[in-house]
Amino acid sequence: MPQKCWEWKKISCPEKPGHQNVIIEVKAASLNHIDLWLGNGYGNKLFEKLGVYPPFVLGRDGSGIIKKVGSSVWNYLQGQEVIFAVHPTEINGGTFANYIEIPQWYIARKPPNLSFEQSAGLPYAGLTGWSALVKYGGVGKNEKKTVLVHGGAGAVGFLAIQYLNAIGCSVVTTCKSKDLQRLVDLKVGEVVDIENEDYGLLLNGFGPYDVILDCSPVTQRAHIENISIPLLHKGGHFITLNGDFIRSIDESPSFLSGLFSGSTEGTIKKINYFKNYGIHYHWGLFQNDANGLQEISCLAEAGKIIPHTPSVYQAKDFKKALEDYESNKAKKIVFQFDVEL
Repeated sequence: MPQKCWEWKKISCPEKPGHQNVIIEVKAASLNHIDLWLGNGYGNKLFEKLGVYPPFVLGRDGSGIIKKVGSSVWNYLQGQEVIFAVHPTEINGGTFANYIEIPQWYIARKPPNLSFEQSAGLPYAGLTGWSALVKYGGVGKNEKKTVLVHGGAGAVGFLAIQYLNAIGCSVVTTCKSKDLQRLVDLKVGEVVDIENEDYGLLLNGFGPYDVILDCSPVTQRAHIENISIPLLHKGGHFITLNGDFIRSIDESPSFLSGLFSGSTEGTIKKINYFKNYGIHYHWGLFQNDANGLQEISCLAEAGKIIPHTPSVYQAKDFKKALEDYESNKAKKIVFQFDVEL
């Protein structure tokens, strides 16, 4: 990503929160793939339709301390340590800032056993997987499903497989050879090396599956769908995090043509997969949910969800952080915001 897209600027600090909002002093905020995409123009046509134009405040999640509460906030008090996430469409309310004002239903209590830096990367990746599994896959504490997660070493997959194990599901996940031992050590289920020439047979042997969640890179999307669909029970759910709705809008000559193209592709797949295979096809995406975030926080406090060990940088050193991220020297980056920028 071109680093010239990123710069720190002084903007007005929120002074009085709305009735149901809180003002948070940000202590740490994590870098997600969506930040890199947004900084490189992803979704600009959609934002223009929403009346939002660059420059954008990036950052989708973080941790911090509540400084002020609105008059109708009932669950939180000034001084509480919290974690929080904001939707990508709320582009000027990003978490890469010293202070942020957000609704009370975007936050949850920070796990007291985790530092600000450790907990900052839980909300966005955690809720992305949680939303896909719970809202689309029908996964729940009383549903002992067999679930396959492609890409268990990534930010979303890593938290998703731990969540599934914590609520009693039978879990199978895939990863590259270099990440195999780390996932095996989690002891959350079966781990299959995608660089093993027999990995398709291994996946078949652990199936069939009630739910398959695809957290793999977008370049593998077609391959993952081809090998996954036959592995599902009839009535099962295939959920991909690589839906092309926004990209269709970005790459089309007009907003309306992109909107039509993106929505049509997803609808056709839903119809064809159900008609031909009897399975449900979904495009998963981040959804903010107070109950989901609180559940993730509680499981992290209980030691049942362990976040990636972050590489921590001062916010002013973002250029070095991006260089390390792009060269794979850092897997999960967290910025500290407890200093003057």
